[in-house]
Amino acid sequence: LLLRLNPTTSLARLLQCIKSGSARLANRGCHGGPGRLRWARGAEIHSVSSAVVAAVRDYVRAQADHHPNERIVAGVA
Repeated sequence: LLLRLNPTTSLARLLQCIKSGSARLANRGCHGGPGRLRWARGAEIHSVSSAVVAAVRDYVRAQADHHPNERIVAGVA
C-alpha cells in the first residue's frame, strides 16, 4: 500500500484497521483461495520522500507482474 497520511494518524490503529478489514473481506470469500486469511504478526511501515513517490507508486502497481502466481487485487490510485 502507498498511503498519504496526516502526521497525527495513529499508525498502530491504521494497521489494525487494514489487517482486520482485509481479513474480513477475504474470509467472506472474496479472495478465491483455500482456507482463511490470517495475518502474520508484526508489520513494516516505511516513509518515503515526495521525490520518490512516483517510483514507489510504479513499484506497487507492478506487483501483479512481479508475483504472477498470486492474486493481487488492483486498486492503486
